[in-house]
Amino acid sequence: MDATGVEMLFLERSEQGKYTKADIFDHPTAFSTSELTIASDPLEALGASLNKYGSVELGYMSSLLPEMEESDIISALEGRIYYNPEIEGYEVADKFISGNVVEKAERISSWLLDHPDHEEAQQSLAALIAAKPTPIPFAELDFNLGERWIPAGVYGQFATEFFGTDLRVSYHPNMDEYTIGLRPQERQYLAQVCRAGESFANTMVYIFLNTPCTIPFPTSAKSKKSSTPSRRRTHHQSA
Repeated sequence: MDATGVEMLFLERSEQGKYTKADIFDHPTAFSTSELTIASDPLEALGASLNKYGSVELGYMSSLLPEMEESDIISALEGRIYYNPEIEGYEVADKFISGNVVEKAERISSWLLDHPDHEEAQQSLAALIAAKPTPIPFAELDFNLGERWIPAGVYGQFATEFFGTDLRVSYHPNMDEYTIGLRPQERQYLAQVCRAGESFANTMVYIFLNTPCTIPFPTSAKSKKSSTPSRRRTHHQSA
């Protein structure tokens, strides 16, 4: 198939002047539908097991290799499959050594406390430990307002302590937006301590999202309602 092609493939074909539906309507065309009966080696048996079941089925693989013991098949596939005690079976390396390998290693370590002589699980644990990412030194961590991995409650506590009034910060992951909760008395207090008290909540949201904000300032103390042309201040935070 031409990935850059703009023409749609035929959904039917012409045979002796008659049109019949394409093969995709009758049987799978992305892989062979004929079932393997004998495998030449454990790797081929593994591929057949994944193709048929989507998992490592040692019983089926042994039936494709009648002259090999199950233990020999496992040894031949060392580094390609790993024993996972959580499912009481084997998984391919790409699936087993993936996701949160740190938590997975901790769970298997706990399991090994009750099964210290299980060699396959020990090998699996060693593979997970080897795949652990290098911890980032604390000195290299960069903490900024708007970091999504920091709980919104931490931001709310910071704003509450900084401005001396109760502020509630909420994060909505579906929209990737922050909201600032202000009660009427808190809004009045901020209007007294901040020159742009009415725009405080919106300003905080701009800061969290690393976007420029426009804040109006009064031209004089006597005329608070009139304002100068808006000043744009850009807050540089890491998203």
